[in-house]
Amino acid sequence: MKMKFAALILLLAISAMSAIADDADNWIQDLKDPSLSVRMDAIKALGEINDSRMVEPLILALSDKATGVRYNAAIALGKLGDTRAVVPLIQTLNDEEFNVRDRAAWALGELNDTRAVEPLILAIKDESTDVQAGAVIALGKLNDTRAIDPLILAIKNQSGEVAHWTVNALVSLNAVDPLIRALNNEDSWVRMEAANALGKLNETRAVQSIIQALNDENYAVRAEAAWALGELNDTSAIEALKSALNDEDETVQRVAEESLIKLGWDFELNKSIDLFEDQDSQSPAKMDQATFENPP
Repeated sequence: MKMKFAALILLLAISAMSAIADDADNWIQDLKDPSLSVRMDAIKALGEINDSRMVEPLILALSDKATGVRYNAAIALGKLGDTRAVVPLIQTLNDEEFNVRDRAAWALGELNDTRAVEPLILAIKDESTDVQAGAVIALGKLNDTRAIDPLILAIKNQSGEVAHWTVNALVSLNAVDPLIRALNNEDSWVRMEAANALGKLNETRAVQSIIQALNDENYAVRAEAAWALGELNDTSAIEALKSALNDEDETVQRVAEESLIKLGWDFELNKSIDLFEDQDSQSPAKMDQATFENPP
C-alpha cells in the first residue's frame, strides 16, 4: 500500500512538472504577443519559475519596447542568479527609463559577478537617485575593494537617503582605513558620514581618529563622532567625551552624554564627585595651603 501511495505521489509530481513546462513554453511564446497585457502576464509568470531555461527568453525581454516588461525581466533575472545575464544587465544600466536601470543595478548585485563592478561605479553618478541607491547597494554586495574610493568620493554629491546606503555599502566592504582618512576630507558631509560608518564597523583602531573629530569645525561631524565613540565601546574615549559635554552645540552635548552612559560612565555619580571636588578646593584649609605653597 505504501509503495502504491509513493508511486502515486511521484506520478503527480511528474505530471505537475510537465504541466509547468508546458505553461513555461506558452509564456515564452506570449513574450512575442503584440498585446502588452499578455506580455506582462508572461514575464511575471516566468519570473516565478526557477529554471535556467528561462534565462535566454528573459534576456530578450530586456529589449522589449514596454518599460514594464523590461523592468520585470531585470527582476526575474536577478532572482534566477544565472551569470549569463550579467552582460545584458550591464547594458540595461543605460536604459532610457530610470526604474529599469534601478532594477538592473539590483539584479547585478544579486548575481554577485565582479564584471559588474566598474559599470556600477559609473552608475553611482546616474541622474536618478533611485539608480544611485541601487548601484551602491549592489556594490556593497559584490564586496570588491575597487568600489571603496569611488563610494567615499560620491558621498558629498548624494542626497541623504543615497548617502545612507553608501555608508552601509562601505560598512559591508569593511573600509576602515579609507574611512579614517575620510575624516579629514574637505567636505563636512563626507566627514560626518565617515564617522557614522566607523561607528557601525566596531573597529577600535579608529577610536583615536574619531576622538580628534570631536574638535571638527562642523557641529554635525562632532555629534556623529560622539555617537560613534559610544558605539565602539572603548573607555579610552571617556575623557574626550566628558570634554564634549561642554561643546557649544547642544546636540553634541546630548550625544556625548548618551555615549558616556553607553560606556558605563555614571553621569549622576560623577557630577556629584566633581561638585564635591569643586567645593573641597574652595575650603579654607585648601585655600590656606595654596597661599602657603604660593605666597604672594
